[in-house]
Amino acid sequence: MLSRSTKETQRDAHEVLAQGSTVSGNAVEVGAARDVRVTGSNVVGEGDVSVTAGRNLEIAGAENRHASSEYRHETTSGVFGNGAGSVTIGRRAEKETTRRSETTHTASVLGSVTGDVALHAGEQYRQAGSQVVARAGDVDIAGKRVAIVESRDSAQSEREFDVRQSGVTVAVSSPVLAAAQTAGQMAKAAGKTSDGRLQALAGATVGLAGKNAYDAVTKDPSALGGINISVTVGGSQQTSRETQTASSARGSSVAAGGDVSIRATGGGDRGGDPSGDQSTLTVRGGDIEAGGDVTLAVDGAIELVAAENISSTRRKSSGASGGIGVGVSIGTKTSVGVTANASVSRGKAEGDAQTWTTTHVTAGKHLTMESGGDTTLRGAQARGESVAARVGGDLRIESLQDKDNYHSRDQSLAGSVTVGVGTVSGAINASHQQINSDYASVQQQSGIKAGDGGFDVEVKGNTDLMGAVIASTDAAAEAGANRLKTGTLTQRDLENRAEYDALGVSIGGGFSSGGSDAKLGTDQAGHATTGAGVVPGHEAPASGRASGGVSVTPPMIVAAAGSATSTTRSGISAGVIEITDGAKQQAITGKTARQTIAETNREVSSERDGSNALAKIFNEQEIRAGFEIVEALQREVGVFVTNRAQEADALEKARDQETDPARRAALDQELQEARKWAPGGDYGRVVTAITAAAGGNVTGGMGDLVTKATINYLQSLGVEKVKAIADGLKSETARAALQGIVACAGATASGGDCGAGALGGSASVVLNNLLDKAGGKSGKDLSAEEKQARTNLVTSIVAGIAGATGSGADVTTATTGGKIETENNAVFIAPVLVAAGEAIAGGAAFCATRINVCKAGLEAAKGAGAAFAAWLAVQMTRSDPETNDGTTATPNHGPRGGTIIGTPDTGEKGPNIMATPDQGERGPIITATPEEGPKGPTIMATPNDGPKVFEPIFATNAAAGADNAENAVNGLNLNKSLASQQQLSELASGNGINVAGNGTNVPLRDAPRLASEYGGQASEWSKVSSSSYTAADGTQFEIHAYRNAVTGRIVEPKSIPLK
Repeated sequence: MLSRSTKETQRDAHEVLAQGSTVSGNAVEVGAARDVRVTGSNVVGEGDVSVTAGRNLEIAGAENRHASSEYRHETTSGVFGNGAGSVTIGRRAEKETTRRSETTHTASVLGSVTGDVALHAGEQYRQAGSQVVARAGDVDIAGKRVAIVESRDSAQSEREFDVRQSGVTVAVSSPVLAAAQTAGQMAKAAGKTSDGRLQALAGATVGLAGKNAYDAVTKDPSALGGINISVTVGGSQQTSRETQTASSARGSSVAAGGDVSIRATGGGDRGGDPSGDQSTLTVRGGDIEAGGDVTLAVDGAIELVAAENISSTRRKSSGASGGIGVGVSIGTKTSVGVTANASVSRGKAEGDAQTWTTTHVTAGKHLTMESGGDTTLRGAQARGESVAARVGGDLRIESLQDKDNYHSRDQSLAGSVTVGVGTVSGAINASHQQINSDYASVQQQSGIKAGDGGFDVEVKGNTDLMGAVIASTDAAAEAGANRLKTGTLTQRDLENRAEYDALGVSIGGGFSSGGSDAKLGTDQAGHATTGAGVVPGHEAPASGRASGGVSVTPPMIVAAAGSATSTTRSGISAGVIEITDGAKQQAITGKTARQTIAETNREVSSERDGSNALAKIFNEQEIRAGFEIVEALQREVGVFVTNRAQEADALEKARDQETDPARRAALDQELQEARKWAPGGDYGRVVTAITAAAGGNVTGGMGDLVTKATINYLQSLGVEKVKAIADGLKSETARAALQGIVACAGATASGGDCGAGALGGSASVVLNNLLDKAGGKSGKDLSAEEKQARTNLVTSIVAGIAGATGSGADVTTATTGGKIETENNAVFIAPVLVAAGEAIAGGAAFCATRINVCKAGLEAAKGAGAAFAAWLAVQMTRSDPETNDGTTATPNHGPRGGTIIGTPDTGEKGPNIMATPDQGERGPIITATPEEGPKGPTIMATPNDGPKVFEPIFATNAAAGADNAENAVNGLNLNKSLASQQQLSELASGNGINVAGNGTNVPLRDAPRLASEYGGQASEWSKVSSSSYTAADGTQFEIHAYRNAVTGRIVEPKSIPLK
C-alpha cells in the first residue's frame, strides 16, 4: 500500500557440448599410415585393442563450452525500510549483472575388458585428459616422444552490483533500541564463529549494552533514556565488482591389471648429444598404475611433474552518501538542530591460490625407470614393491608447495555537522580494515618410494633432493635392500609456513560549542556523529570546557594474527650410498663424500608421510566475526566507563557541596568506590587489560586472552611506578624512556613487538605533556570524565602513528602501551630503575655516535622482556612508598657468590649501589657520577673480569654478512629494526627462503617501491624468510625481510613471532 516495486530480469545462456563417438568390438584394431586422433570418443574391445599410427597418435578430451549472463533491475518507490529504526520515503534502485563462462573436457577412453592395449606411434604419442585401461591385461605405449598430460578446464565469473537511493529518511534512535540492535548483531556474529571465547564475549557485549541502556533510562526515565529523531533529505550510492577465475587440470591415466610399458626411443641425438634427448617421456598430472610391473624406458629425459591448478579473486567497491535535514532530541532537555552528513568508502581484495595435481607412477610389483638423459620428479611419486632406476644424466626430485595469498583493504570516512540554537557541533570518523594471509606448504612429498623389495638407483650425474626422499619400508632398510650410487649428492629441506595478520581501526571525534545541547557522541555502530545521530547515553566524554571543545570518541582497535611453520625434510632410507665423484662433491657442496653421507637424513620411510604438511589456519569469516564482536565490546565498554566517570564526577561535586559531616563521609566512601572504575582505578585496570587483550588477537583463544590480560594488568602497575621516578627526576626524557621500557617488556612478554610497545608508551608521554600545556591542566588534576576523554584522544593518535607502518599486532601493541601509560599514576619503583632512567635520559648523544651498539642493546632488551615483566610483578608487592630500608641480598652462591648492597632513595642524598656480581679474576672498578647536582648519586660496580669474555654489544662483523645486516638495520624505524643479528647474517649471506619475487612464481607487490627506494631493478628484489630462532624468554621468531638478488642487500627486516 505504501510502496511499489518493479523487477526486471534478463537471462541468457549459450552452451556447446561435445558428442562423442564409440568404436567397439570383440577385438579392435585401428591403423593409419600418418595420424590417428581420438577426441572425446571411446575405442573399447572385449579382447585386444591396438591403435597404430605411422606418424602421430593423439588421444584427447573434447571441449565443452558454457556461457551465461543474468541481469536484474529492481526499483522500489514509496516507503521502505533501511534497517532498525530507519525508513525512507523516496526511490531505491538495485542493479546486478552476473556473467559466467566455463570450459570443460569430455575424456576419451581406450580400453579392453580382458585383453591387452597396444598404442604405437611412429613419431609422437600424446594423451591429454584421457584414459587408457586394460583391466585384465597389459598396456604397451611406444613412440619417439611420449607425452601423457592434462587437459585444462577453466572458469570465469563476474558480478557487478550497484544500488542507489534518494529521498527523505526518518531515523529514530534510543538506548533501548540500540541495545536491541546490538543483541541481534551479536547473535548473528556469534553464529559465524565456532570460537567459544568469541561467543562468550558476544554474550558479555549484549549484557553490557543492556547495562548501558539501563543507565540511560535511569538518568531520564520519563523519556526512556531519551529519543533522537532525524529527518534528512539526501541520497547514497554503493557499487562493487567481483571477478573470479580458475584453471584446473583434468589429468590422464594409464591403468593395467597386468604390466605397463612406456617406451620413448629412436628420436636421435640433438646437436651431437649422445644422450638421445629428442626421445623424451613427459607425464604431467597423470596416474600410471599396474597390478604387475611398470617399465619406463627412454633414450632421453624422463619428466614426471605435477600439473598446476590456479585460481584468483578480485574485488573492488566504493560508496558515497550525503544528506541535510533537521534533528530533534527528546529527553531531560529538548533540542532542535539543522544537521548535514556525508560519507565515502572504498575497498579492494586480491586472492591468488596455486595447488598441484601430483603425478603418480605405481607398480604392484617392480618399477623400472631408465633414461639416457636426466630424470626429474617434480611434484611426483614413483612407487613399487621394488624400484630400479638407471639415470644417464642427473636425478632431480623436488616437492612442490601449494600456495594461497589473500590481501584486502577497506576504508571509510564520514562526517557530520549540527547547528542548533546557540550551539554547533561537528564530528568526523575514519575506519580502516586490512587482512593479509600467506600460505605455502607441501601437501604430497615427492620421491621414489619402494616397498619391502627396496630400491636400486644409479645416477651418472648429480642426485638433487629438494624436500624429497628416496625411501623404502623399514623392513627393506633392515634387510640391506637399498642402494644409491651417484656421481654427486645435494639435498635441501623445504620450509612450510602459514601466517595471517589483520587489523581493524575506527577512530573519531569532533568539536562542540554552546554547552551540553551541542551533542557529540557515537551512533549505534560506535562511529562519531553529532546531533540527533547520537544514541542517547552515548555522548563522548567531556573535554572539561563548559562551553564545549574537542572530544574524541572511544576508539575501536582490533587485530588478529596467527602463524605456523613446519619443515619437509629431504632424506634417504638406510642402505648403501656411494658417491663416485668425490672431487666434484667437494667442489659443489664444500663437503667430502663421507661428510655428505653422514649428514644425510636417514629417518625416512615409504610407510610414513614425510610431508609434514601444514593445515590452513586462515579463516576470513572467523576473523570478520571476531572483529565485529570485539569492536562491539569496545564500543559498549567505552560507553560504560564514560558513564562511570560521569558518576564519579557527580559524586565528587556533591561531596564538595555537602556540609553535613556524616553525609560527606558517606559520599567519600561512594566516591572512592566510583573512582575504581575511572582510568587507573582498580576496576578500570581490569577493564583495560581485558578489552586490550581481546582486541589484541581476536583469534587467539581463551588461554591467549587470559595471558595477555594478566600482562596488561601488571604493565599498568609498572607504569604507575615509573611515573613516580620521572616525577622525582623532573625529566620528561627519562619518563618517555622508562615508559618505553615498561611497554617493551609488556609487549615482549605477551608475544608482541618490543618496538611497537615502546612506541606507544613513549609517544603517549609526549602527547600527554603537550595536552597538559595546551589545556593548562596536568593529568593528575583532570576529572574522571576528562581523564577518559584524554585516554580516548591519546589512544586514537597512537593508533594512527602505529598504523602508518605497523602490522595489526603492532598497532594493538602500541595502543595498549599508550593507553596504559595515559591511564595510570605513580607510587614506587626500585632504585635500580632510577639509575636506568637517568642513563637512558642521557643516552641520546651516545647513541648518535654508536648506532650499532644501541641497536644491539635494543635487541638484548627485547629478549629480556619477559624477565622484566616478572620483575614488575615482584615490585607490585612492595607497599610502603614513603620509606624503604636498605636491602642486602646474596643472589647466587656458586663457588663465590656475589653480594649486592643497596641503599634506596633516602631523601636529598642520592643512593649508593655497590655490586660484585661474579668474581672471576679481579675486575676493573667503574665509577660514575651521573647528573652531578648538589649531591648526585654515585654508582660503583665490579663487573666480571675473569677470563676475557666476548661482549657482542661492542662487536662488529661478528658473523659472515654482518656488515650487510647492520646496513639493513641502520635508519629503520624501531618496530622494523629489532631483528636477530644471526638471522640477518644468514639472509645477508644468501640463505633463507624466497617467499615472493625473484626466484619464485609469486609476484612481489612491493618490488617497484623497493627499486625506487633502495635501487636496482624491481625483478631483482625478493621477500625472504630466515630459519626460526629462540629468544631468551623461549619465544620463537623468524626474520622476514627484502633482499636484492644482485647486490645481496637486506632491507626492512622484521621479527615475526611464531606460535
